[in-house]
Amino acid sequence: MKLARKFPRWLSRLFSFGKLADNPFHSKLTALVADRRVDRSGKPFLERLEDRTLLALFMVNSIADPGDGVCDGTECTLREAITAANLAVGADDVSFDGGIYGQTIALTSGELVISSELRIFGFGSDYLTISGNNASRVFRISNTGIATLSALTITGGVGPGGDVLDGGGGIRNQGTLNIHQSVI
Repeated sequence: MKLARKFPRWLSRLFSFGKLADNPFHSKLTALVADRRVDRSGKPFLERLEDRTLLALFMVNSIADPGDGVCDGTECTLREAITAANLAVGADDVSFDGGIYGQTIALTSGELVISSELRIFGFGSDYLTISGNNASRVFRISNTGIATLSALTITGGVGPGGDVLDGGGGIRNQGTLNIHQSVI
């Protein structure tokens, strides 16, 4: 009876049987063990989950173009961030360091090609400009690209051969494109 005072009634019944196989609560105990992720001794254990892919965040901290080719903590240009995101698995985000606030990124090495799922978040169309420098298109979203451009101004772009009307000067979209709070 001391056991009955310390444990709930069903638990005391569990221990009152001589053999576990004779115990009608055995299946309930097994279900409890499986539900609570504990082993038979009552200790928790780890369970392997399915693989998961996390978003990568690339922080642009330089207005240079093209940069040194590597997006790292010391320098990351917009071109380097987009190239790294295109090579990474899954969706990625590009954001801008506060030191770029109010500046213009003038492209000197041709258009920026987006070929993966990528979201680019600026400070607002009045506070961050990306320019084709009147020499190239600004963005091209390839047929595999899924791009979201937010809070940017895109200007100074020209199509191939200097023609604004040939395939889009600011953006040529062959994939999926969403534009939010931006000026083109």
